Amino acid sequence: MSPQAELEIVRGLQRAIDLQRLRMMYQPKICLRDGGLRQVEALVRWDDPDLGAVSPSDFIPLAEEHGLIHDLTQWGLRTILRQ
Repeated sequence: MSPQAELEIVRGLQRAIDLQRLRMMYQPKICLRDGGLRQVEALVRWDDPDLGAVSPSDFIPLAEEHGLIHDLTQWGLRTILRQ
């Protein structure tokens, strides 16, 4: 990924956090033995108006590298607790 593309993602992510443009998805973890729900995994998703769907494998490492991971984590915790 080019430095310009990285910068665009970082700026977009900061904007998405500030404007609450992220969404939380939940993935159930099912026990194969009895079919019971054991856990739920929370997964952050980001659909940017300009960039489209941005993969977590693209934006999470950049959030870590550019100091946005704390803000992203705080957004996630608040969202999970609110939901």
